Amino acid sequence: MKRILTLTVASLMLIVFAAIVAACGGAAPAPAPTQAPAPTQAPAQPTAAPQPTTVPPTTAAQPTTAPQPTTAAQPTQAPAATNDTPPNWLKWHDPAAEASELFNKANGTGPYKLGSWKPGEGFELIANENFWLKDAPWQGGPSGVARIPRIVIKEVDEWGTRFAALQAGDADYVTVNPEFWPQMDEVSAQDCDAATGECKPLTGTGDLVRYRGLAQTSATHVLLNANINTEGGNNYIGSGVLDGNGVPADFFNDAHVRKAFNYCFDWETYIKDVWQGEAEQSNGPVINPMLGYNPKGPKYETSLEKCAEEFKASTLKTQDGRALWDAGFYMQLTYNTGNSTRQIIAEIIKRNIEQVNPKFKIEVFALPWPVFLKERTAQKLPVYTIGWGEDYHDPHNWVVPFLASYGTYGSGVPKELQPKVDAMIDEAVSATDPAERQKLYEAIQQFVYDNAIHLYLAQGLTRRYFQPWVEGFYYNPSYTCDCGWFYQYAKAKDAKNPDTFTYITFGDAESLDPNWSYESFGGGVLQNVYDPIVWLKKDSVTEVVPWLAEKWDVSPDGKTYTFNIRKGVQFHEGGELKASDIAYSLQRGLIQDRTDGPQNLFYQPLFGVPSLRDLAAQEAGMNETPESINDIPASGLNAACQKILNTIKADDANNTVTITLNRPFAPWLQLMAGYWSVGMSKDWVIKQGGWDGTCS
Repeated sequence: MKRILTLTVASLMLIVFAAIVAACGGAAPAPAPTQAPAPTQAPAQPTAAPQPTTVPPTTAAQPTTAPQPTTAAQPTQAPAATNDTPPNWLKWHDPAAEASELFNKANGTGPYKLGSWKPGEGFELIANENFWLKDAPWQGGPSGVARIPRIVIKEVDEWGTRFAALQAGDADYVTVNPEFWPQMDEVSAQDCDAATGECKPLTGTGDLVRYRGLAQTSATHVLLNANINTEGGNNYIGSGVLDGNGVPADFFNDAHVRKAFNYCFDWETYIKDVWQGEAEQSNGPVINPMLGYNPKGPKYETSLEKCAEEFKASTLKTQDGRALWDAGFYMQLTYNTGNSTRQIIAEIIKRNIEQVNPKFKIEVFALPWPVFLKERTAQKLPVYTIGWGEDYHDPHNWVVPFLASYGTYGSGVPKELQPKVDAMIDEAVSATDPAERQKLYEAIQQFVYDNAIHLYLAQGLTRRYFQPWVEGFYYNPSYTCDCGWFYQYAKAKDAKNPDTFTYITFGDAESLDPNWSYESFGGGVLQNVYDPIVWLKKDSVTEVVPWLAEKWDVSPDGKTYTFNIRKGVQFHEGGELKASDIAYSLQRGLIQDRTDGPQNLFYQPLFGVPSLRDLAAQEAGMNETPESINDIPASGLNAACQKILNTIKADDANNTVTITLNRPFAPWLQLMAGYWSVGMSKDWVIKQGGWDGTCS
């Protein structure tokens, strides 16, 4: 995803671009390639990145039909455990995207209603005429029915088409990757300060408005998968063995290979060609500035000589005893369709590594976004570029996703290093003294460098470009979509199509289920259709304002939160929001707990474990958590479910929801501002075939 909190935006000199993270590209799911392209015997490539205006077309097959939910939208019944029958609720656990009953449905309380979703094409959102907000939540903030009646989101992968639509006035905002900023500057008339609204003239030939120097709480890095999944075949690694035509599944378990990839990356070219020089090289997962960041921490340099030395030092051998350097290798390096920035990153890696040794072959390969995510989740991709937007502003939310065994991307860490990494993360998050935490997170960063765990790129300031008739812009880096929050906008009366805000980007949602979704495109839609328990105050990433909860209390020990739920809030399809709807929504997410989903954010502070599987194993008295939840006795499963219900309780008579944490967790309120903490209608979800709310 996605989202963190402790400083105001003005104090953040963070970075990394929202275009990469907040608008990830792709289309509806399509089959993965059935055969890897044969490696070509091309001459060594130069180190410079390709020109951003000549992005080659994708080689990935495009889908011809939109995905459809499974029959009755019901997950398959889980198989019986070894010694007893699993409970009925288990069939709602860890569904595939299309198997969720809310895959392509939405019934929220937010300022916009879902009009339509055509996967691969886009969305239409319609203003909610019964939106409950009567008073502005901050000075100058929006209130009442949304000022723009209709939102149109179009998926257009090709930059030239997006740019042409903006020039013609057919789009109010489009996603602009940093490599295209110079082109946008040529047609911009004003340079405005997002904080003050003050503008200065630019010399562009058009009339667009530019907002520059915007801090980011997101990052994009290259992940090296040390645990490549080959089950059922894997064409991304060619032959699957070290023979010159592929790589073995444990290719990145070799530290020399990981270091070689780091030394072969050209940060200077990346920062110059992508970021227009407005970035600095990262030295690990923790962003700057933040507790745990070490400004003097070591960084890899670009050195083709050292890259070659590390490849030559590799202990990997072919079956007949040849070294990696002599045998060569082949693999595919993927990026999501339409994301030209990630394509440039892939081309930099390809060209430098192929220059080091002509026997090394890397095929740069584009995949539609949902396919890319599916293959990544299945651990099929050997190397890939991915973004992360913080969920709450704390280093824990940066080291966990990239490094922890239960993190969103952590499954690619070498297995021999994983126990050490997990132990370091647990120690750091358990510490309470800031000075001690600083040292512990610096130690994690050092460990990452020493072992070359992944390839950390850069942090940069981002920009936004709008039509001059768009009003109400302010910048909050924690908003999931690079377009912002549609409810904040208005259009001048003389605007083209004044009743419609058209946003053109590359990307598509994986799912419209708030408990399942954990990516930026779908999250951006959900943030406008549903309401969270609390909401971020204007441009702050830490300060929250009352939303579905009109007030709350925290116990003296910091572990119990009692939320008073607002009365009179109506769902889009009818019915008034109750406290039990909020409790059910949170409980349902914990029961669902899909692989690489957002629920790991909740399990640690609520139960001290990373997943439902771990909680059930703990409740069953098991010393180790099995690979499959179906290997846990029903007694443990039932106890885990009951613990979830006891931890989050609703009192409809008093309209309160009480949540009891396992330990104090300072960013808890910030978690309640995410689209994974929204209110859904319990009755409506059950009618769609959802979890019945019981532990039977």
